[in-house]
Amino acid sequence: MHHIELMSGALDHTAMRAAGFKGSPVPTFRCRLLADESAQRKALKDSARRNIRRAIGLGLVVRFEEDERFVDEHYDQVCEVFTRGGNSVPFRKRRALEYFRHMRASGNLLAAAVYLPTGECIATST
Repeated sequence: MHHIELMSGALDHTAMRAAGFKGSPVPTFRCRLLADESAQRKALKDSARRNIRRAIGLGLVVRFEEDERFVDEHYDQVCEVFTRGGNSVPFRKRRALEYFRHMRASGNLLAAAVYLPTGECIATST
């Protein structure tokens, strides 16, 4: 393994350093998650609310995926983004599939895909 990236405010810094990890401060944004949808939207910035309204108006649909076929589209999109940035993908599709399977088996998989009303997938994330 060449690289592991963890982002959490709940990790014990001393224990992580003892395990060989190095900390690097990075800018991040957090939003408290609320059960009430309208209260949650009020907690967001105007631009985020506007983007949500735009997505709803476009008919975008978000689906959480459990099927391994998700990996094909996700890996293609990862390759596209890396290539656009002038980089090469440091892992093969097989590695992405192994990651997907491991996270699903452990109960920690959160794989999402965004679809146009036509059924075309326009974004993926794990």
